[in-house]
Amino acid sequence: MPFDSTLISLMVHRIGNTLLIDEFDLANHLILNESKQWSWLKRFVDNMIVNCKPNSKPMITKKIKTRDELQTKNMLCKFLHYSVDENLNQTKDLSKELSKDKLQLSPKKVSQNENIEHNNERKDFYFSHYNQESHMSEIIAKQLDAIEDNSESTFPGFLRNVLWTFEDIRMLVASNMPIFGDSHHPAVSLRLHDMKRPINILTGLDYWLDNLMSSVPEVMMCYHLEGIVQKYELVKTEEIPQMSSTKGPLFSPKVVQNVAQNILSFLKSKATKSGHTYWLFKGKHDDVVKLYDLTTLCVDYIEESDTNPFAIPVAMLLYRVAKNMKDINLKRSPAIDSKIHKLLSNCLSLLDPSKHSQIVSSANYLLSDVYIPNDIDPTLLPSVNDNNSGSDGSEGDYDFDDIDSSDGSSDDSTVATLEVNKLSVADSYANEKQKKSKQSNSEFDAENSLDWSVKCERALKHIIEGLKSLFHSNVQKQEETIYKTSKDENQKYANPNKAIPLDYSSLNEKDDQNGSLSGKELTQVSPQVIPNWKTCLEVCLLQKGAQVFCILSELSNAKGSCLKALKYIRMGVMCYEIALDIIEKSEQINYYKEPIACLLALCGDIHVKVLNSSVPANDSDCDNDNKELNDLYFNQLPEILEKFSENKLIEEFHWAYNPVISSENSIEQRLKVCYRCYEEALYQLNDIKPTNKAKNENNALQERLMKRLGYICNELANYYMNESLKHFNHTISEGSTAEQQLNDSEVSRLERLTNKSLVYFTEAVELFRKVEDRENISLMLSNTGRLMRTCAHIFAPTFRHNSSDEFSAKERQFYVKAIDYYKSALKELGTESQKKYMAVSDNINWELSTTLYTIGCLIQDFAPLSTSAFESVEKEISKYFVEALDFCENGQKRDTSRNVLYQYRNATISHRLASLYHNSYRNMSEETERRKQVYNQSNSYYEKSRLMYRLLNDKEEYVRVCLEQIGLHERNLAQLNGFASKVKCLHLILSIILTIHDMDFTDTETEEDKEKIDKLLQLLSTRIGLSIKALIKCYSNKASKYKDLIQKWTQIDEFIGKTNASKRTTVYDKLNKICVKIISSKLLETSPQK
Repeated sequence: MPFDSTLISLMVHRIGNTLLIDEFDLANHLILNESKQWSWLKRFVDNMIVNCKPNSKPMITKKIKTRDELQTKNMLCKFLHYSVDENLNQTKDLSKELSKDKLQLSPKKVSQNENIEHNNERKDFYFSHYNQESHMSEIIAKQLDAIEDNSESTFPGFLRNVLWTFEDIRMLVASNMPIFGDSHHPAVSLRLHDMKRPINILTGLDYWLDNLMSSVPEVMMCYHLEGIVQKYELVKTEEIPQMSSTKGPLFSPKVVQNVAQNILSFLKSKATKSGHTYWLFKGKHDDVVKLYDLTTLCVDYIEESDTNPFAIPVAMLLYRVAKNMKDINLKRSPAIDSKIHKLLSNCLSLLDPSKHSQIVSSANYLLSDVYIPNDIDPTLLPSVNDNNSGSDGSEGDYDFDDIDSSDGSSDDSTVATLEVNKLSVADSYANEKQKKSKQSNSEFDAENSLDWSVKCERALKHIIEGLKSLFHSNVQKQEETIYKTSKDENQKYANPNKAIPLDYSSLNEKDDQNGSLSGKELTQVSPQVIPNWKTCLEVCLLQKGAQVFCILSELSNAKGSCLKALKYIRMGVMCYEIALDIIEKSEQINYYKEPIACLLALCGDIHVKVLNSSVPANDSDCDNDNKELNDLYFNQLPEILEKFSENKLIEEFHWAYNPVISSENSIEQRLKVCYRCYEEALYQLNDIKPTNKAKNENNALQERLMKRLGYICNELANYYMNESLKHFNHTISEGSTAEQQLNDSEVSRLERLTNKSLVYFTEAVELFRKVEDRENISLMLSNTGRLMRTCAHIFAPTFRHNSSDEFSAKERQFYVKAIDYYKSALKELGTESQKKYMAVSDNINWELSTTLYTIGCLIQDFAPLSTSAFESVEKEISKYFVEALDFCENGQKRDTSRNVLYQYRNATISHRLASLYHNSYRNMSEETERRKQVYNQSNSYYEKSRLMYRLLNDKEEYVRVCLEQIGLHERNLAQLNGFASKVKCLHLILSIILTIHDMDFTDTETEEDKEKIDKLLQLLSTRIGLSIKALIKCYSNKASKYKDLIQKWTQIDEFIGKTNASKRTTVYDKLNKICVKIISSKLLETSPQK
């Protein structure tokens, strides 16, 4: 500006913290152009000129192209033409290298492309049910980008774009300057200059800046006289400011730097409103530069028929910046979301929804994504504090400082002025800094602290606005309008990876034919194909709607509002179905189905919750809701969806979200609905073919669904098992006896129920095995074992035929299967997992010991002697009891809450084993070799059982075991012949009886228990008297030797008689006195001699 007095006209657009500056030719647009597009600006300029002083010079002048200027331009074109053609003919091989060199002149642009590829790769990572960026969203995003680019690809603007840092100023500039080079000089600019004219300041400044921008180190000056080349001179770029025929330099680089810094400071301090368009204007010979806020000033000049030509370009730029800002940031934060929200809000404020529906719909979709990101998992919603914590501060290549501070608060003036003569002075406008707003992050900051339900509401409003805008638009007409406007106003930067096209034709057609076709292919303009935005945006918005309703249903389910949650699911499913219908009509097959998988899974969760709670599913929990929200969710949106579905809502999944189960057996039907929901969700999810990076997310979702389906299979299996047991008990209770024979229809029904239960248990095991859930696999196997025990119980009356109470082969088959299932369950856990899942392992261990004990008891009580020998039955009983004892001992080592139960079971099994061997001993002849071994086994188990009952303080069972053990020894006494062995056996019997001396029988809980114990003690008292009489008889055979012992035992016998004759004392007191008398005599300590 200080070097020239010509007219300056630039349009300045404020986008966040970025200033977009473009030349605006007033003469071309306002004087020569007869279009009404700029009529409002013409009126503004006319008023501005009229208000000027009458004697002032005209501010707007038309560029006059003289004959000399036209000849010079024509000469330059021919010069470049022949230079390029000669260069190619001489160095064909080198031309390829030069092409490569030219491609590298914009390294920053290449890095941006790489960044875009990285971002596209990142998008593939996001996948989820609840969650994450779907494949369809990526397709739509790519189509939106393609449509934005298609409007401009036909109109090449500049040859290259360069991110240029000039001193401390960073800017993106475009250049059309041809660059030449060879092996010695890889980058050289070429300039043609008439030797008659000296190089002036403006010419030198032009040469210098062009080389600096394109990073060209040298300029080749070609001097001519009337078109005849006189000489060539190679000048370094840093020497250009010194080129002058006079003594002094052309210009000072420091002055140029000062001018640039002052202008930038002026613009930053005055052009502060984001989304506004400013006009930087200086008339010819003016000393002042003015900056007009056209967005504010021209409101009064725009009529109804006028349109702001900057509205669409600026709005599109705001949209693109917001979208790129969203794409490049791997981690979302409230600060970034706030900036995106501000940019998109400004974008929408510039557009008329009825005229620019596509951009409005796209912006509304991105705004909804700001509130509800695609990577949010509805089941794991972060807290408000977590959501506001922000990211790691990485914000890509954007300078986000002050992006939202440009709210106009810094300066209310609509016209700012700048004195030209001060531009060359350093720091003239250094103090003119953009004032930051106290509110740094717009209203969206406050919304970050809102509940998720409010965020969903805001997102849904944007979705509805986007759908409304799409439905009421004429898509094709709108596309043509946007592209026509883009053609007039926007210029697309050329791809720096393509060779620079030069407008020339080769003089040597042969060489041209032999040349590479790549140049032709690169310069060829492909026909413009405009895809249908409407379909893409419809699917995007509907898919986002399904995600929002999924979150709302999760929130309602967490609060216990089942009915409301099902209503939200219905709306989400409707959004999904209509989106799927649109996709199918457009012949697209790759549509991710995670929204419906999530919604169906959540539907199953709600039905499960209804089953496990007392709250009815059809309670009116929405009565107190906000009527405005209910109207938004359940009235406005369904109306829009009906229009998109051509008034045909299929509602294929109505069965899933129907809260009312109109069936007599509502539990079974609701469980089946849950099963179908999870099964259908898995089916929909299996259609997805994610990228390698998304497989982990897909597998995690499938694992969760499989676990839920396995849980429902377990519930159904338990339901049918309990129903079979209930039906069996009901049938038996109606009969006259417990052994009533089941008829065929009842047996058939029981078989159907148990078979269904087995099928669901088996399916549950397979599902949990797929996800390698060892804990649940073992639980399902354990439950299947319980089913086998139930079958053995309910089918037992049928297979016994009521003719003999023998353990049937069918019962044995069921119990053996049950044992196998329990053992498989323990094996599935393994040794290490049993320690990890102690509760599960202990439960299975107990069930297995119970099953072994039960089958042993049944075989012992209902011995199948008609089909098996006594010895084999005895072995089988012993095998099951011994194995049950082993598991009981393992359980006791765990020291769990079942420790007392294990002790009782241990004592009971030992008692039964002792009785089993006692019975075998009684039935054996004296000649049997195993007789002594069986006797010792029986006595050993009696001892073990007796000690265990004493530890448990079970008096009744303890006395009973004592009596049985005394009976075993008395049976053995009858077989003995030797004096010493008989005395020893009698001493053993008496020592067993004396063990009750330390036990307290006075704390018996009930009279019934007291009567039972008294009867057993009476028998024990009788046994002690008989044992002492037998002992006196033995000693009498050797009276001379044991006279003293006979006398003492006789006295004790007399004492027993007197004690038993007393009627004032209890049986226990009598027995206790007898025991004290025997113990005090110390007669049992004397061992008889043989």
